Amino acid sequence: MTQKSAWMVLVMLWTAACGLEPAAPLGEDPMAASDLAPQEETEFFQEEDFDGEAALDAPDPELGEEFAQEDPFEEPDACLDFDLCEEAAGMVDLAALEDEEGAPAPEDAAAKEAPVGEAEPLRVGARLLTLTYAGMHRHASASSALLAVPPHGGVDANALHPNRNPRGLVPPAQVVALLDADAQNGFYKVRYHGVTGWLARRKLVALDTSVSPVRFAMRSNVRNAFFKHQILRSRWNKDGPLSSGNCAPTSLAMAARVFGAEPSGLSVEESIHRARAPYDRGLHESRGTTRAQIETAARALHLNVKPLKTDLPPSQALARVNTQLNAGRVVVLAGMPGKAGSGPTAYEQAFTRAYSAAIRRGARLRHRSYDFNGGHSILVLGRDANGRYVVGDPISEVGYLAITGGELKDFMTRFTGARGVGNAVWK
Repeated sequence: MTQKSAWMVLVMLWTAACGLEPAAPLGEDPMAASDLAPQEETEFFQEEDFDGEAALDAPDPELGEEFAQEDPFEEPDACLDFDLCEEAAGMVDLAALEDEEGAPAPEDAAAKEAPVGEAEPLRVGARLLTLTYAGMHRHASASSALLAVPPHGGVDANALHPNRNPRGLVPPAQVVALLDADAQNGFYKVRYHGVTGWLARRKLVALDTSVSPVRFAMRSNVRNAFFKHQILRSRWNKDGPLSSGNCAPTSLAMAARVFGAEPSGLSVEESIHRARAPYDRGLHESRGTTRAQIETAARALHLNVKPLKTDLPPSQALARVNTQLNAGRVVVLAGMPGKAGSGPTAYEQAFTRAYSAAIRRGARLRHRSYDFNGGHSILVLGRDANGRYVVGDPISEVGYLAITGGELKDFMTRFTGARGVGNAVWK
């Protein structure tokens, strides 16, 4: 296939939305070699082999058109928003979901780590991470008033963004300082942006700076703190838009938060706008994004970038991804989840099984199945101890999900002319 014909095919393929159709349902060293996950049975890949003059860059049209999808759960969640329950909604484990036969999926070692404060005593001054939206209370009580803290509403309300970040709710993946090592009534006294208040203990985890930012974010009890959804979702993006084509900047925003390349105090949607603004100052959220634009944005966010811009057969594309992950990088990856008229693909089925398992555990989801046939971008965060790829799909209803190498290859394989294209980023 010539470069011109590949371009024509991609233009046809990328006419769908970067998301589901309306009708369908932090930071220092790279990972040490001894920490690497088991390798996929693909040959070791040297990116430079495909960066010579003989290799043509894949076409780079915009990826992701506008789509709209209502969040049916508009009423505040008693656990997530008000801390009025035994177990916070944000602590539901959606990372170790069940497989197709219903048997528990194998867990990585990090999944067995104790909650905050139990592995070892916390000390005053310890830095804690919010696992989900967490109310900053005046007193150690879920019924006490919420204090005004950043992001102070997040993005301005308008026709596209009808909701703002509620007053007093600290967004996910924010760092707070512990002021008292003893919890009171299930709450820790903390300081956040100069404000002293109380956060629910179950919504916090101690930062571990002894490991790389990626390795910390990979822990199954932590990873969903770093997940972002590209449109309005009460759990994932409270000031998100009703519609957007923001799959690529959302994926980059997740990466920026993992590496600590994001200012504290941003709402989820503000963080996505920050990732888009370097190439689109007007924030035309209905428009798609090219691979080159994400490269530009990543550099503007002070991240290092390795462009992955040559089309490769799926196995070699997966090997290229492995090379980047093994170096402690994450990958903003382009692909195509489904194929019109062919039935559910392996990638789609992986998410559908996860949705079913989450629903059985009591999660409220917008969809019971994952079904999307358009061009799309996701974040490949890393590989777990079982060799699975932990991906953050910006339209996922369950946050990050661990999928097999075959399922990730399936995501890339239909992207004719640009298989495995994306950007590896790190700090």
